[in-house]
Amino acid sequence: MILENLREITEGLRSLVFPELCLICEKESVAICRDCAVPWHSTPTRFAIKSLEIYSTVPYSADVSSVVLKAKEDGLRIAQKLMANALTRSIVSWGEMVDLNDCVLVPIPSTRRAIRRRGGSFLHPILEISTSQLKRKGFTGVQWIELLKHHKSVQDQSELSYEERKANLRDAFKIFKSDRELMAMADKQIILVDDVVTSGATLLSAESTLRERKMTILGAATACASAHHLLIR
Repeated sequence: MILENLREITEGLRSLVFPELCLICEKESVAICRDCAVPWHSTPTRFAIKSLEIYSTVPYSADVSSVVLKAKEDGLRIAQKLMANALTRSIVSWGEMVDLNDCVLVPIPSTRRAIRRRGGSFLHPILEISTSQLKRKGFTGVQWIELLKHHKSVQDQSELSYEERKANLRDAFKIFKSDRELMAMADKQIILVDDVVTSGATLLSAESTLRERKMTILGAATACASAHHLLIR
């Protein structure tokens, strides 16, 4: 919370000294210009990776990647809000089939190394914004709970093949809640949440860990996905 407040103060002071320019192209004096905002207004798409059903909204690209990095590494509020808006629309899409008030959002955890570097999980502020948006839409019972943590060290996955990612993430997660805490969630359906899905190996590994404890997995929701997942179907 303190770190988040400091970031907001820093952004406020910076805006007094430097005129606000588009987050992506830096050509127009707006938070994000009309052209750069187009991908962030995409309609959520449903697709499956193996047996896991996923809703995602924004096709991943170089420009989208720059926003994700600014949310992750800089904690930039406008970038976090863009990602939260997209994530909310992905989650709401699940509401067409189930009552979201009976669901729990479970984020994919950051590694301990990344948490130390960033001062916390980058997904938490995004989830706070998203759940506030969901409550304003009438989903007052929706909540997010951290259930998973990394069980082993994993490599950076950006240069790994799909098979290498699977091997890298095998048994990567464990549940750190007690049996009693899990029993309290027995009647809830879980929606896994992450920022971006590419190969899906991370989500599949998390799904496997939760299913081993007999948790009910509805599917997953992400803000962004590799473009090939979001082709018109």
